[in-house]
Amino acid sequence: MKKLILSVLLFLLVASSTGCTILNDSQSSIENDDKLIIDQTSTKNTSDVLIQALETNDAELFKSVFSEQTLKLQPDIDEGIKYIFNIFEGDNLEIVYENQSSESFSDLQAKCVWSICVIKTTEKCYSLTWTEWVQQETDPSAQGVYSLIFEECEEDQRGAGGGDLPAGIYYPGCET
Repeated sequence: MKKLILSVLLFLLVASSTGCTILNDSQSSIENDDKLIIDQTSTKNTSDVLIQALETNDAELFKSVFSEQTLKLQPDIDEGIKYIFNIFEGDNLEIVYENQSSESFSDLQAKCVWSICVIKTTEKCYSLTWTEWVQQETDPSAQGVYSLIFEECEEDQRGAGGGDLPAGIYYPGCET
Protein backbone atom coordinates (compact mmCIF):
# COMPACT_ATOMS: atom_id res chain seq x y z
CA MET A 1 0.00 0.00 0.00
CA LYS A 2 2.86 2.35 0.88
CA LYS A 3 4.48 1.69 -2.53
CA LEU A 4 1.19 2.40 -4.31
CA ILE A 5 0.76 5.71 -2.48
CA LEU A 6 4.38 6.66 -3.19
CA SER A 7 3.96 5.77 -6.88
CA VAL A 8 0.77 7.81 -7.17
CA LEU A 9 2.35 10.81 -5.43
CA LEU A 10 5.42 10.63 -7.64
CA PHE A 11 3.27 10.44 -10.76
CA LEU A 12 1.16 13.41 -9.67
CA LEU A 13 4.29 15.42 -8.89
CA VAL A 14 5.74 14.72 -12.30
CA ALA A 15 2.47 15.25 -14.16
CA SER A 16 1.73 18.55 -12.42
CA SER A 17 5.13 20.08 -13.16
CA THR A 18 5.04 22.99 -15.57
CA GLY A 19 6.56 22.25 -18.92
CA CYS A 20 6.06 18.54 -18.36
CA THR A 21 5.81 16.37 -21.43
CA ILE A 22 4.67 12.76 -21.18
CA LEU A 23 6.31 10.40 -23.64
CA ASN A 24 5.05 6.92 -24.39
CA ASP A 25 7.14 4.12 -25.84
CA SER A 26 9.22 5.42 -28.75
CA GLN A 27 7.83 8.95 -29.09
CA SER A 28 10.29 11.79 -28.86
CA SER A 29 9.80 15.40 -27.89
CA ILE A 30 11.25 18.60 -29.22
CA GLU A 31 10.38 21.72 -27.28
CA ASN A 32 10.91 24.75 -29.48
CA ASP A 33 10.09 27.34 -26.83
CA ASP A 34 13.36 26.90 -24.99
CA LYS A 35 15.40 25.10 -27.67
CA LEU A 36 16.13 22.11 -25.43
CA ILE A 37 15.79 18.76 -27.13
CA ILE A 38 15.27 15.48 -25.32
CA ASP A 39 17.69 12.87 -26.53
CA GLN A 40 15.42 9.83 -26.73
CA THR A 41 18.42 7.69 -27.64
CA SER A 42 20.25 8.44 -24.39
CA THR A 43 17.32 7.43 -22.18
CA LYS A 44 16.67 4.30 -24.25
CA ASN A 45 20.36 3.48 -23.99
CA THR A 46 20.13 3.87 -20.22
CA SER A 47 17.40 1.23 -19.95
CA ASP A 48 19.33 -1.04 -22.32
CA VAL A 49 22.51 -0.68 -20.23
CA LEU A 50 20.66 -1.29 -16.95
CA ILE A 51 18.94 -4.40 -18.31
CA GLN A 52 22.18 -5.74 -19.77
CA ALA A 53 23.90 -5.16 -16.42
CA LEU A 54 21.11 -7.06 -14.64
CA GLU A 55 21.31 -9.97 -17.08
CA THR A 56 25.10 -10.24 -16.75
CA ASN A 57 25.30 -9.28 -13.07
CA ASP A 58 27.81 -6.57 -14.03
CA ALA A 59 28.03 -3.98 -11.23
CA GLU A 60 30.46 -1.72 -13.11
CA LEU A 61 28.19 -1.59 -16.14
CA PHE A 62 25.21 -0.77 -13.88
CA LYS A 63 27.22 1.96 -12.17
CA SER A 64 28.32 3.45 -15.51
CA VAL A 65 24.94 5.16 -16.14
CA PHE A 66 25.20 7.33 -13.01
CA SER A 67 26.48 10.89 -13.22
CA GLU A 68 29.82 11.87 -11.69
CA GLN A 69 27.88 14.11 -9.31
CA THR A 70 25.71 11.22 -8.07
CA LEU A 71 28.73 8.99 -7.50
CA LYS A 72 30.26 11.74 -5.31
CA LEU A 73 27.02 12.44 -3.43
CA GLN A 74 26.17 8.79 -2.72
CA PRO A 75 29.22 6.86 -1.46
CA ASP A 76 27.20 3.66 -0.84
CA ILE A 77 26.07 3.21 -4.45
CA ASP A 78 27.86 -0.16 -4.57
CA GLU A 79 25.64 -1.36 -1.71
CA GLY A 80 22.58 -0.31 -3.69
CA ILE A 81 23.76 -2.24 -6.74
CA LYS A 82 24.48 -5.27 -4.56
CA TYR A 83 20.94 -5.03 -3.13
CA ILE A 84 19.46 -4.92 -6.66
CA PHE A 85 21.47 -7.92 -7.86
CA ASN A 86 20.43 -9.87 -4.74
CA ILE A 87 16.70 -9.38 -5.33
CA PHE A 88 16.74 -9.81 -9.13
CA GLU A 89 15.60 -13.31 -10.11
CA GLY A 90 15.06 -15.05 -13.42
CA ASP A 91 16.05 -14.42 -16.97
CA ASN A 92 14.94 -11.27 -18.75
CA LEU A 93 12.04 -12.07 -21.03
CA GLU A 94 10.73 -8.69 -22.07
CA ILE A 95 10.11 -5.09 -21.27
CA VAL A 96 6.36 -4.92 -20.74
CA TYR A 97 6.08 -1.17 -20.18
CA GLU A 98 8.16 1.96 -20.64
CA ASN A 99 7.25 5.58 -20.02
CA GLN A 100 8.97 8.90 -19.60
CA SER A 101 8.21 12.43 -18.62
CA SER A 102 10.55 15.36 -18.93
CA GLU A 103 11.05 18.91 -17.83
CA SER A 104 13.26 21.65 -19.22
CA PHE A 105 15.02 24.19 -17.06
CA SER A 106 15.94 27.12 -19.30
CA ASP A 107 17.85 28.94 -16.57
CA LEU A 108 20.12 25.90 -16.13
CA GLN A 109 20.12 24.97 -19.81
CA ALA A 110 19.14 21.51 -18.66
CA LYS A 111 16.58 18.80 -19.23
CA CYS A 112 15.62 16.13 -16.75
CA VAL A 113 13.84 12.90 -17.71
CA TRP A 114 11.92 10.68 -15.32
CA SER A 115 11.71 7.13 -16.66
CA ILE A 116 10.11 3.84 -15.73
CA CYS A 117 10.73 0.45 -17.27
CA VAL A 118 8.81 -2.67 -16.19
CA ILE A 119 10.72 -5.89 -16.84
CA LYS A 120 9.12 -9.32 -16.87
CA THR A 121 11.51 -12.20 -16.09
CA THR A 122 10.88 -15.92 -15.88
CA GLU A 123 10.35 -15.45 -12.13
CA LYS A 124 8.93 -11.99 -11.39
CA CYS A 125 8.26 -8.49 -12.64
CA TYR A 126 10.37 -5.51 -11.63
CA SER A 127 10.19 -1.79 -12.14
CA LEU A 128 13.25 0.32 -12.78
CA THR A 129 12.45 3.96 -12.05
CA TRP A 130 15.07 6.64 -12.48
CA THR A 131 15.74 10.34 -12.83
CA GLU A 132 18.30 11.32 -15.44
CA TRP A 133 19.78 14.61 -16.53
CA VAL A 134 20.01 14.14 -20.30
CA GLN A 135 21.25 17.66 -20.86
CA GLN A 136 23.10 19.74 -18.28
CA GLU A 137 25.06 22.73 -19.60
CA THR A 138 25.81 24.53 -16.30
CA ASP A 139 27.17 21.43 -14.54
CA PRO A 140 28.25 18.67 -16.95
CA SER A 141 29.17 16.41 -14.01
CA ALA A 142 25.43 16.15 -13.27
CA GLN A 143 24.60 14.61 -16.66
CA GLY A 144 23.51 11.00 -16.25
CA VAL A 145 21.32 9.08 -13.80
CA TYR A 146 20.77 10.93 -10.53
CA SER A 147 18.46 8.58 -8.62
CA LEU A 148 17.10 5.08 -9.15
CA ILE A 149 14.62 2.71 -7.53
CA PHE A 150 14.44 -0.99 -8.40
CA GLU A 151 11.59 -3.00 -6.92
CA GLU A 152 9.35 -5.96 -7.48
CA CYS A 153 6.02 -4.99 -9.05
CA GLU A 154 2.96 -6.27 -10.86
CA GLU A 155 3.20 -6.81 -14.61
CA ASP A 156 0.48 -4.23 -15.25
CA GLN A 157 2.17 -1.44 -13.25
CA ARG A 158 1.95 1.86 -15.09
CA GLY A 159 2.99 5.40 -14.37
CA ALA A 160 5.96 7.68 -14.76
CA GLY A 161 9.33 7.48 -13.16
CA GLY A 162 11.41 9.74 -11.02
CA GLY A 163 10.28 12.18 -8.42
CA ASP A 164 12.03 13.92 -5.58
CA LEU A 165 14.48 11.18 -4.61
CA PRO A 166 17.95 11.26 -3.05
CA ALA A 167 21.03 10.81 -5.20
CA GLY A 168 22.01 7.24 -5.89
CA ILE A 169 20.01 4.06 -5.48
CA TYR A 170 17.08 3.98 -3.10
CA TYR A 171 16.82 0.70 -1.19
CA PRO A 172 15.76 -0.34 2.32
CA GLY A 173 18.33 0.87 4.82
CA CYS A 174 20.19 3.25 2.50
CA GLU A 175 21.58 6.55 3.69
CA THR A 176 19.42 9.39 2.38
